[in-house]
Amino acid sequence: MIGILIAAHSSFGCELIKSYQLIVGKTSQLDSVGLFHGDNVDNLEKSIESKIKELDTGDGVLILCDLFGGSPSNCSAKAIETLKNSHKIECIEGANLPMLIEALSLRDTVEIHKLKYDVINVAKDSIIDIRSKFNF
Repeated sequence: MIGILIAAHSSFGCELIKSYQLIVGKTSQLDSVGLFHGDNVDNLEKSIESKIKELDTGDGVLILCDLFGGSPSNCSAKAIETLKNSHKIECIEGANLPMLIEALSLRDTVEIHKLKYDVINVAKDSIIDIRSKFNF
């Protein structure tokens, strides 16, 4: 099973997990790390590396980050570089609830590289103009 890690600012990742659990229920191999005001980014990178090692049971880890170029994203990129020889890791920016639901729904049935693209497609399809959708 592919592990899922959310790396984000503040408690966004934790709250995203709570929203998932409200809709679907609890699951395993899912966790988050957050960067809070005053935190050291070196510690964030170490936390991300530690969570990857914890979540990876052999099928890899998909990281969902909130914002490209932010510290959680940059630290995830550094962790991927550090662990690239020992872990299969993919990372997608722009984390949202539809992405998380898709990732957790498919992670038992596809390889990590396919999961990444499936989640990206769901993210694109989840942006909807409600006025256009309902012809308001």
